[in-house]
Amino acid sequence: MKKTISIIALVLAITVSLIAGTMSYYTITLDEVAGGSVVAKEFILMEDETIEKTFNEKIAPGETVNLVFAVKNFNANAVSETKMDVSFKLALGENGDLEEIAPLKIKEVSKHKGTWWDKDGLTFENGIYTDKQFLPAEATTRVYRVTVEWPWGTADDDAIQYAGAGHGSALTVTVTGTQVQP
Repeated sequence: MKKTISIIALVLAITVSLIAGTMSYYTITLDEVAGGSVVAKEFILMEDETIEKTFNEKIAPGETVNLVFAVKNFNANAVSETKMDVSFKLALGENGDLEEIAPLKIKEVSKHKGTWWDKDGLTFENGIYTDKQFLPAEATTRVYRVTVEWPWGTADDDAIQYAGAGHGSALTVTVTGTQVQP
């Protein structure tokens, strides 16, 4: 009886140690490779300049995708010392070697206002959106949202025509900062 209990205890100990070893999880802490405040969807304007970036997001028929980007008048070392007008142009087009998805359209452009999104202060003329001026020596970040839609259920949505991995569109955002005379 003692031998049987000893064997059962030994088998139980081995089983528990195997289960505990294979079912446990391990955590690894990685050292910070790069620090700072780098954000992929961010435009920093310190002088008269134009910056262009392209955003690639997946979308399906009947969906809307929100693309968010920020415009700043400062970096880690300095703040722009002059007033600056900010304008941006949006263009849906080809995504590399992929054929463009023609039914896509820009549904709405809005600006972040505290806890909600609003069009207040944004004007649209000749394909260009403009916003109020950035004030001199005042670090400002403005966040914008572009809503892209693939209409569904309309006579011209042509969803089946754009099926497969050979199709895709990209949103190109061109932001221009123009310094204003005091």
